[in-house]
Amino acid sequence: MSFFYVSSGFISVYRKNEDILLGHLHAPVFLGVNFLYDAYFSVYFTGGHETVIYQGDVNTLQKIIKENHLEECLIYAMIANLNELYRRDLISGKFDSYQVIRSILLHYIDKPLGFRMQFGIASIIIKLTGLSRSHVMRILSELKKGGYIETKEGKLISVSDLPEKF
Repeated sequence: MSFFYVSSGFISVYRKNEDILLGHLHAPVFLGVNFLYDAYFSVYFTGGHETVIYQGDVNTLQKIIKENHLEECLIYAMIANLNELYRRDLISGKFDSYQVIRSILLHYIDKPLGFRMQFGIASIIIKLTGLSRSHVMRILSELKKGGYIETKEGKLISVSDLPEKF
Protein backbone atom coordinates (compact mmCIF):
# COMPACT_ATOMS: atom_id res chain seq x y z
CA MET A 1 0.00 0.00 0.00
CA SER A 2 1.05 3.56 -0.66
CA PHE A 3 0.64 6.84 1.12
CA PHE A 4 0.75 10.23 -0.57
CA TYR A 5 2.05 13.58 0.57
CA VAL A 6 0.76 16.70 -1.15
CA SER A 7 3.47 19.32 -0.70
CA SER A 8 1.84 22.11 -2.71
CA GLY A 9 -1.49 22.79 -4.36
CA PHE A 10 -4.64 20.89 -3.51
CA ILE A 11 -6.50 17.70 -4.29
CA SER A 12 -10.18 17.08 -4.90
CA VAL A 13 -11.70 14.09 -3.11
CA TYR A 14 -14.48 12.16 -4.85
CA ARG A 15 -16.67 9.28 -3.71
CA LYS A 16 -15.75 6.49 -6.13
CA ASN A 17 -19.08 4.78 -6.80
CA GLU A 18 -21.23 7.89 -7.26
CA ASP A 19 -18.48 10.22 -8.58
CA ILE A 20 -19.56 12.87 -6.05
CA LEU A 21 -17.17 15.62 -4.97
CA LEU A 22 -16.61 15.37 -1.21
CA GLY A 23 -14.30 18.35 -0.88
CA HIS A 24 -10.83 19.77 -1.38
CA LEU A 25 -7.74 19.24 0.76
CA HIS A 26 -4.96 21.83 0.63
CA ALA A 27 -1.25 21.21 1.04
CA PRO A 28 0.41 20.19 3.16
CA VAL A 29 -1.64 17.03 3.49
CA PHE A 30 -1.03 13.28 3.89
CA LEU A 31 -3.29 10.77 2.19
CA GLY A 32 -3.37 7.04 2.66
CA VAL A 33 -2.32 7.06 6.29
CA ASN A 34 -5.57 5.20 6.94
CA PHE A 35 -3.86 2.18 5.33
CA LEU A 36 -1.70 1.99 8.45
CA TYR A 37 -4.85 0.84 10.24
CA ASP A 38 -6.45 -1.28 7.51
CA ALA A 39 -9.14 1.36 6.98
CA TYR A 40 -10.14 1.66 3.34
CA PHE A 41 -12.41 4.28 1.85
CA SER A 42 -14.02 4.12 -1.56
CA VAL A 43 -12.71 7.47 -2.78
CA TYR A 44 -10.39 8.79 -5.44
CA PHE A 45 -8.37 11.97 -5.73
CA THR A 46 -7.47 14.41 -8.47
CA GLY A 47 -4.84 17.13 -8.23
CA GLY A 48 -4.97 20.75 -9.28
CA HIS A 49 -2.77 22.22 -12.03
CA GLU A 50 0.29 22.87 -9.89
CA THR A 51 -0.17 20.16 -7.28
CA VAL A 52 2.97 18.31 -6.22
CA ILE A 53 2.39 14.81 -4.81
CA TYR A 54 4.97 12.38 -3.44
CA GLN A 55 4.25 8.68 -3.09
CA GLY A 56 5.75 6.31 -0.54
CA ASP A 57 5.30 2.89 0.98
CA VAL A 58 2.98 2.73 4.02
CA ASN A 59 5.31 0.31 5.83
CA THR A 60 8.17 2.77 5.44
CA LEU A 61 5.95 5.55 6.74
CA GLN A 62 4.98 3.46 9.75
CA LYS A 63 8.65 2.77 10.51
CA ILE A 64 9.58 6.47 10.25
CA ILE A 65 6.68 7.45 12.51
CA LYS A 66 7.64 4.92 15.18
CA GLU A 67 11.40 5.55 15.07
CA ASN A 68 10.96 9.33 15.30
CA HIS A 69 7.99 9.36 17.70
CA LEU A 70 5.82 11.23 15.21
CA GLU A 71 2.48 9.83 16.32
CA GLU A 72 1.30 13.26 17.45
CA CYS A 73 2.17 14.75 14.03
CA LEU A 74 0.24 11.96 12.37
CA ILE A 75 -2.78 12.73 14.52
CA TYR A 76 -2.67 16.41 13.52
CA ALA A 77 -2.42 15.47 9.84
CA MET A 78 -5.41 13.16 10.11
CA ILE A 79 -7.44 15.73 12.05
CA ALA A 80 -6.84 18.33 9.33
CA ASN A 81 -8.19 15.92 6.70
CA LEU A 82 -11.17 14.96 8.84
CA ASN A 83 -11.95 18.60 9.57
CA GLU A 84 -12.26 19.41 5.86
CA LEU A 85 -14.51 16.42 5.22
CA TYR A 86 -16.53 17.17 8.38
CA ARG A 87 -17.21 20.68 7.09
CA ARG A 88 -18.49 19.04 3.90
CA ASP A 89 -20.74 16.81 5.97
CA LEU A 90 -22.18 19.84 7.77
CA ILE A 91 -23.13 21.26 4.40
CA SER A 92 -24.96 18.12 3.33
CA GLY A 93 -26.90 18.02 6.61
CA LYS A 94 -28.98 21.08 5.71
CA PHE A 95 -32.63 20.54 4.80
CA ASP A 96 -33.21 23.56 2.59
CA SER A 97 -31.32 23.93 -0.70
CA TYR A 98 -30.62 27.61 0.00
CA GLN A 99 -29.09 26.67 3.37
CA VAL A 100 -26.84 24.17 1.59
CA ILE A 101 -25.74 26.78 -0.96
CA ARG A 102 -25.24 29.36 1.79
CA SER A 103 -23.04 26.93 3.74
CA ILE A 104 -20.92 26.22 0.66
CA LEU A 105 -20.49 29.93 -0.08
CA LEU A 106 -19.39 30.58 3.50
CA HIS A 107 -17.03 27.61 3.38
CA TYR A 108 -15.44 28.49 0.04
CA ILE A 109 -14.94 32.17 0.83
CA ASP A 110 -12.44 31.00 3.49
CA LYS A 111 -10.34 29.31 0.79
CA PRO A 112 -7.41 31.24 -0.72
CA LEU A 113 -8.39 33.49 -3.63
CA GLY A 114 -5.98 31.66 -5.95
CA PHE A 115 -7.84 28.43 -5.23
CA ARG A 116 -11.28 30.02 -5.70
CA MET A 117 -10.22 31.47 -9.06
CA GLN A 118 -9.71 27.95 -10.43
CA PHE A 119 -13.35 26.90 -10.11
CA GLY A 120 -16.70 28.38 -10.92
CA ILE A 121 -18.72 28.48 -7.71
CA ALA A 122 -21.87 27.20 -9.46
CA SER A 123 -19.93 24.16 -10.69
CA ILE A 124 -18.64 23.45 -7.17
CA ILE A 125 -22.14 23.72 -5.68
CA ILE A 126 -23.60 21.41 -8.33
CA LYS A 127 -20.84 18.81 -7.85
CA LEU A 128 -21.19 18.90 -4.07
CA THR A 129 -24.97 18.81 -3.93
CA GLY A 130 -26.46 17.41 -7.10
CA LEU A 131 -28.82 20.40 -7.26
CA SER A 132 -29.96 21.40 -10.74
CA ARG A 133 -27.90 23.98 -12.59
CA SER A 134 -30.95 26.24 -13.13
CA HIS A 135 -31.81 26.22 -9.41
CA VAL A 136 -28.23 27.00 -8.35
CA MET A 137 -27.90 29.75 -10.95
CA ARG A 138 -31.19 31.34 -9.89
CA ILE A 139 -30.12 31.53 -6.25
CA LEU A 140 -26.62 32.81 -7.11
CA SER A 141 -28.12 35.40 -9.46
CA GLU A 142 -30.46 36.70 -6.76
CA LEU A 143 -27.64 36.83 -4.22
CA LYS A 144 -25.49 38.75 -6.70
CA LYS A 145 -28.34 41.21 -7.44
CA GLY A 146 -28.80 41.76 -3.71
CA GLY A 147 -25.10 42.54 -3.28
CA TYR A 148 -24.55 39.50 -1.04
CA ILE A 149 -21.94 37.89 -3.29
CA GLU A 150 -19.48 39.13 -5.87
CA THR A 151 -18.27 36.89 -8.66
CA LYS A 152 -15.89 37.39 -11.55
CA GLU A 153 -16.33 35.08 -14.54
CA GLY A 154 -18.29 32.75 -12.25
CA LYS A 155 -15.53 32.64 -9.60
CA LEU A 156 -16.40 33.62 -6.02
CA ILE A 157 -14.70 36.90 -5.05
CA SER A 158 -16.54 38.00 -1.92
CA VAL A 159 -19.45 37.19 0.36
CA SER A 160 -21.09 39.67 2.72
CA ASP A 161 -23.97 39.29 5.17
CA LEU A 162 -25.73 36.38 3.48
CA PRO A 163 -29.36 36.27 4.61
CA GLU A 164 -30.34 33.29 6.77
CA LYS A 165 -33.34 32.57 4.56
CA PHE A 166 -33.91 32.95 0.83
